[in-house]
Amino acid sequence: MHRLSLPKSRKLRVEQLEQRRLLATFTVLNSSDSGDGSLRQAIEQSNANPDSDDIVFNIQSPSLTIQLASPLPTLTSPVSIDGTTQPGFAGEPILVLSGIALEGKTSGITIAGGDSVLKGMVIQGFGGAGVRIDGLGNNTISNTYIGTDATGETEVPNDFAGIYIVDSSNNVIGGRYGLDGNLISGNRAEGIRIEGSSSTGNRIQGNRIGTDQQGIEAVPNGTAGVLLEGAASLNVIGTNGDGIEDANERNLISGNVGVGVRVYGAQANQISGNWIGLTASGRHALANGKQGILVDLQSTGNMIGSNADGLSDSLERNVVSGNGDSGIEFANAMTSANVVSGNYIGTDSSGEFPVSNVASGVELVDNSSGNVIGTRNGEYLGNLISGNGFSGIFITNSNDNRVGGNWVGVNAQGSGPLKNSGRGVVIGGTASRNLIGTDDNAVMDEGERNVLSGNLDQGVAIFDSNAQFNVIAGNFIGTDALGTTAIPNTSTGILLGAGTRQNVVGTTDQSRADSAAGNLISGNQIFGLRFRLGATQNRVGGNWVGLDATGERALPNGFSGIGSFEGATDNLIGGQTVQERNVISGNNEWGIRIQEDSGGNAIDGNWIGLSATGAELGNLLGGILLEDAADNSIGDLSANIIAFNGATGVAIEGDKSVRNWITKNAIFGHTGLGIDLSFDGADTNDLLDADSGPNDLQNYPVIEYVQRAESTNVSGVLNSLPNTTFLIELYVAENAESRQGQEFLNSVEVTTDGNGLGLWSASLRPLSDGQAIIATTRNLAAGHSEFSIPVVSLPPLEFRTPQQAWDEASGSFTASVHRNSLSSSQALTIEFGDFPSEQIQLPSSVTIPAGQESTDFVVGIVDDSIMENEVWVEIIGTAPGVAIGKLQIIITDNDVPKWHNAFQPLDVSGDRFVSPLDALLVINFLNSNLDQDLADREPLTPSVFMDVNEDGFITPFDALLVINFLNNNTGEGEASAPISRQSAIDQVFSAPWDGLESSYSRLSDGEVEEIFGYRRRR
Repeated sequence: MHRLSLPKSRKLRVEQLEQRRLLATFTVLNSSDSGDGSLRQAIEQSNANPDSDDIVFNIQSPSLTIQLASPLPTLTSPVSIDGTTQPGFAGEPILVLSGIALEGKTSGITIAGGDSVLKGMVIQGFGGAGVRIDGLGNNTISNTYIGTDATGETEVPNDFAGIYIVDSSNNVIGGRYGLDGNLISGNRAEGIRIEGSSSTGNRIQGNRIGTDQQGIEAVPNGTAGVLLEGAASLNVIGTNGDGIEDANERNLISGNVGVGVRVYGAQANQISGNWIGLTASGRHALANGKQGILVDLQSTGNMIGSNADGLSDSLERNVVSGNGDSGIEFANAMTSANVVSGNYIGTDSSGEFPVSNVASGVELVDNSSGNVIGTRNGEYLGNLISGNGFSGIFITNSNDNRVGGNWVGVNAQGSGPLKNSGRGVVIGGTASRNLIGTDDNAVMDEGERNVLSGNLDQGVAIFDSNAQFNVIAGNFIGTDALGTTAIPNTSTGILLGAGTRQNVVGTTDQSRADSAAGNLISGNQIFGLRFRLGATQNRVGGNWVGLDATGERALPNGFSGIGSFEGATDNLIGGQTVQERNVISGNNEWGIRIQEDSGGNAIDGNWIGLSATGAELGNLLGGILLEDAADNSIGDLSANIIAFNGATGVAIEGDKSVRNWITKNAIFGHTGLGIDLSFDGADTNDLLDADSGPNDLQNYPVIEYVQRAESTNVSGVLNSLPNTTFLIELYVAENAESRQGQEFLNSVEVTTDGNGLGLWSASLRPLSDGQAIIATTRNLAAGHSEFSIPVVSLPPLEFRTPQQAWDEASGSFTASVHRNSLSSSQALTIEFGDFPSEQIQLPSSVTIPAGQESTDFVVGIVDDSIMENEVWVEIIGTAPGVAIGKLQIIITDNDVPKWHNAFQPLDVSGDRFVSPLDALLVINFLNSNLDQDLADREPLTPSVFMDVNEDGFITPFDALLVINFLNNNTGEGEASAPISRQSAIDQVFSAPWDGLESSYSRLSDGEVEEIFGYRRRR
């Protein structure tokens, strides 16, 4: 028998198949609350299936409203509820899920299973949220109306938020704006609320929140449009700036009762590309009742606007305008490190027209710190903050914030005004260490420049004694973005007031040599910068005030460049370094004006009246005015150049203006005085300086002697308070006629004696020919005097007399001749020769003996009988190879008055000129005196010489002689045909003076000799 044998190695196996199920689709066939074909049944079936399902609609009943009698089940597994599948859907949702009949705080739809989609529904009337997402994320809600009726025009509120996301991530609320975004309006709490530390990566995009479906009218949510709280982070409200559909990711968040978007204790979220507070046109306000955006309660690291990565930056711009409070506000302690970048705040979407936030554009309050408004070191973008109802930026009780690269008060081109109705920037309360402008670290400094112009009040204002250590640097204040055209702040460019202290405007001595920290403060309607109300210990350095950005043209502030009022004290304008130099020029009043008890201020190292390159660019009225202001110093630490201004370099007015120092400055180029006490022209010294007034009207020193050699020796006298020490400060004068000191030379102390006299002398550097010395007096108890009368440096040899005027009856006087810079080792002879004068007599020569510096000589005076009034005579001598200074003296006549002027016969008035007045005097006399015979008449006193031809009578012929002369001499060297005697008499009595009024001639020796036949006496 045979058996069949099988291989032992072979064994049968069964492979287990993978479990697979088809995705289920559940169709809602009716609007019933429950039962077959209901939405409730479809959700229950979907929840029973752990896989992703679709719920679609094909309701055939007339009503498309699902009126719930009890809450729907929570969605526990992925599902898509798609209302757009309902027949009749044409882009806007028509299926309504209503919770009006429910009691309690039930949400309309609660999503917990993640990966779900809800679209094409109207969800209304629930006691809780319209939609709640809790836990698992990656859900999408689009094209759904939440809180309104099916038209999107009328609210049917959910009692809590429209959408409530709790500890859920990566959800997308919305779609493409105007296409499949949601309408989330009319809810009693927020439109959207996101909370919890696990709520990250959510995106809110393309929605209308707080408006009707058209985005024209408000259908307000009862509190905020969007709320991020409870450590929610990394969420995006608006566009994500990835370059994909960014323009369609904008949310319109307007019309809400409270805030547009609130970030409350949330971190690192992005709010970009939204319109907040406007209608869908972007042109008109649809206000949120409070702030457009509020960031508070320790919210940190949030980005509002553009991240400036070069991708979709302009589409990341929020337009935050038209809101009932501020546009954007940061509040509460530890709300820090947030950024506002590239937004329009207070304007329409074009940036050309105002859509005002009721309060300020941006506010930082209640200890918010370390936030950035605009750009920093090339990061981020500046904002346009214009058109707001109060100020552009308001900072109070908040520290260490930075404001850079913004345009505040101008339009989007920076070319015209778009005013904030208050100030551009306000800093107050305890706000400290805030930076407005550049940090001057050489990293994109110009990009950190703010343009703060066109505002209804100041460009920048700092108030309060506790507002300190703030810096305003590198900005354009009062100009366009190019710095070449004025866009005035209606008030002052910068105001430091109400006791604010230790702030810096511009540059400090710690700044870089090529500092960009100086501000351009020009074109403002009142002052460029103003201290007031006790502002103290502030520093202003490195700014251009009244110029354009080229530094060469005037762009004037309407009043003075810098003003100090109402007790502002101890402020420093300028400094000791080049970079601290302010250029204060071109303004419509003074360069600097200090008044109203403002004392202890220092003005050092500035250019006042010059361009940035030193060219002439004066302030209209003058350089500096001190008015009722004491203890101020001008130039003590570093000299100012004060030049080319209007009337005066420095004017001091008011009896309170004492102990003001004006020292070491270069003051020149003014039409009036360099220093003017009382601003009334040159003062005269008084005996013992007993008068009072500005700087106690301190007497100036009298320079008596200036000797020019290898060095310049100067000496003089001061008459002032007895037994007092003064400082005489010596300058090179602008010129020999001007009482202005162009270059400081040196100073010397002098102490007066018991009679108030102090003799002083100084040795100075050599001077050039024609240069004059001028001086001031410094009295520690009174201040500085005006400049003295300038004295030209003396020639090597000069004549001197003890006085200038001598009476004709004196007979003689003693003069002297002095060597000023000549060696006395040899005798020196001075020749007078035949000196051509009939008034004095001189020796033929005079010799200064060897070893002597001077010698005296006698000058004789001729006592004649000719009526001459005063005669000026010059004493002139010669010496081999030596220049000798001329000496002018005056001989006063002692002759009694006469009817005839033997010196100048046609000069009837005795004023040394021949004019129509001379003829008129004769005519008037003839008209009032019938008797013209002079035999028994006493001459008139003062002398009037009406007997022109010396015939003993006054007749029309005397007037005719004058008239004929005038007709023949219409000007120096001119002549015309003489008129006849009868014609002259006719003209005299008919008084035809129209053609003679311009004639005004001085008689020459030749004219006298030609007319009268004899030579004038000398």
